[in-house]
Amino acid sequence: MRPLPALASALVALMLASLTVGAADIRVTDAFRDPQALLVLLESRLPRTLSVVLTGAALSVAGVLIQALVRNRFVGPDTSGTAEGAALGLLAITILWPASPLWLRMIAASLSAMVTTALFLAVIRRLPVREVMLVPIAGLVLSGVLGSVVTFVGWQTDLIQYVGTWLFSGEFSGVISGRYELLWIAGAAAGLAWFSADRFAILGLGDQVATGLGLSTAAVMRLGLAVVSVVTAMVVTTVGMIPFVGLVVPNLVARIMGDNLRASLPVVALAGAVLVLGCDLAGRLVIHPYEIPAGTILGVLGALLFLWLLHRRPARSGAPVDKRARIMLGGMALLLAALSAVWMLQGLGGGNRGFILGLRATKLAALVTVATAIGVATILFQTVAANRVLTPSIMGFDALYVLLQTGFVMALGSAGLTALPAGPKFLAEIAVMTALAVLLFGTLLLRGARDLPRMILTGVILGVLFRSLSGFLGRILDPNEFAVVQSVTFASFNRVDATLLPWAAAITAAAVLVAWRLSARLDVLALGRDPAVSLGLAHRGMVLGVLGLVAVLVSVSTALVGPVAFFGLIVAGLAHGLMRTARHAALLPAAALSAAILLVGGQWLFERQLGQAATLSVVVEFAGGLFFLYLLLKGRIR
Repeated sequence: MRPLPALASALVALMLASLTVGAADIRVTDAFRDPQALLVLLESRLPRTLSVVLTGAALSVAGVLIQALVRNRFVGPDTSGTAEGAALGLLAITILWPASPLWLRMIAASLSAMVTTALFLAVIRRLPVREVMLVPIAGLVLSGVLGSVVTFVGWQTDLIQYVGTWLFSGEFSGVISGRYELLWIAGAAAGLAWFSADRFAILGLGDQVATGLGLSTAAVMRLGLAVVSVVTAMVVTTVGMIPFVGLVVPNLVARIMGDNLRASLPVVALAGAVLVLGCDLAGRLVIHPYEIPAGTILGVLGALLFLWLLHRRPARSGAPVDKRARIMLGGMALLLAALSAVWMLQGLGGGNRGFILGLRATKLAALVTVATAIGVATILFQTVAANRVLTPSIMGFDALYVLLQTGFVMALGSAGLTALPAGPKFLAEIAVMTALAVLLFGTLLLRGARDLPRMILTGVILGVLFRSLSGFLGRILDPNEFAVVQSVTFASFNRVDATLLPWAAAITAAAVLVAWRLSARLDVLALGRDPAVSLGLAHRGMVLGVLGLVAVLVSVSTALVGPVAFFGLIVAGLAHGLMRTARHAALLPAAALSAAILLVGGQWLFERQLGQAATLSVVVEFAGGLFFLYLLLKGRIR
């Protein structure tokens, strides 16, 4: 219990500091002689301080509870679909009843969060017991699927700004008296958990043991679901979701105090409050008098802490092998040719046909180029990582590209960046991206980090880290310059720079040709490090070279349309499923053709048939997330 007094003292000190930090220079002692200072303290700074403390404490306790419910330490309210569920409930009630009172929004968010959390619990019950790391992976993917639904509905109803506030802000600057009181409900719900701490501890031993000890597991599960859902809903409704608090804090406290929940829950609550309040103060002081949201600070700090927690044990790996002939390539090529003809010729009436055909040909070339780059890059990366679930996007390549773009804008300014020749600038971006990717991910892979679930989590957390750093840099950019950065954050197949297309096509063709020439060596590399070395393959050089090709291809696709999560996973899964062979001479063209068929066919469907302009990328992410969950539930991922 020794951490308790230290944390309590730290919390009191931070709260006093929080009361004195702001745009106006006000001391706590000024409240006794200055009515204006007293008003500022009571109406703004005290509510903000209390809201931060309540948020940190409640989210941390909620993290302990959901970890007890699923018996896994690598999950939290923000990585199990709970936050996205709360946002979905808020979005639904906002659409159906825009003038609904606050209490009704609270109930809608809580119920929706409870349903999505229950869905997460139902999903993980079907996962193999031994595959502990698959539980957080399923939660992250479910969060992505629900997030894509919320984003899609937000787009269609012009409520996307609210979605961003609920899911990504983590912002306390708007908290004043009368606009944070819902957090007291979250605090009360978290406090309720302490009275049932022993029950949750017993539940963590397993259903059979808990039932044998006379515990009603269903009742405890319902209580835990209610507490986690209410806490998350209140936080999302009031300040937006704060990442990693409910995941990192329980892990850190458990390392010090063990699994005695009755003793550790107060420490968890205080530690969460101290962490969030410290990050909020840092955000207020870094670029004072302006602010960086606490959620952004925690996105960086939490990612680093979680990576440290994640990589504590040696890893293992395996390489899947499939068997089947490869004759379907011709049929796939014919299907792509048919789709391309329909894309080019459908609805081609009078007017300037040459101009229309030129526009369509440019877009078709961009779609095929992006598809080829993503498909081939995914197969190559999965070969290096020795598994069929990792993709460059999952491992944070896309987020790294966005961070790089933000750095370029910050260093050169939007005017200076746009003044650069498009072609040389594009080549420079690819060169820098390649160097960074090889250095970062090459080091990670070559150190033997081959535990599949741990590698996935590492990539996801690195992606969050890079996006948080991008958000931090974006906060200090001029709004006009930030708009330039934002343009590369979301994928759009309708936003293609025609001047970059020849460069992109040439680079993609060259990289694919190199990969094709290396097909036989890639087959050897897929056998694993030791067999490959015994067969005379220069393993280290081969891994670094393939990672370089991956970085080049990902840079090309991201520069043209923006990042698209999960798409590589879909096309790689299709390639393996259709070819059923480990030979890269078949897998590489199959992945490229599958990706091209999906992009061209999908763009034709949404643009020509449904009249949608910016929907395909969201649908791709949604479908990719569902496909990922399907692989998990079918036991295809190990």
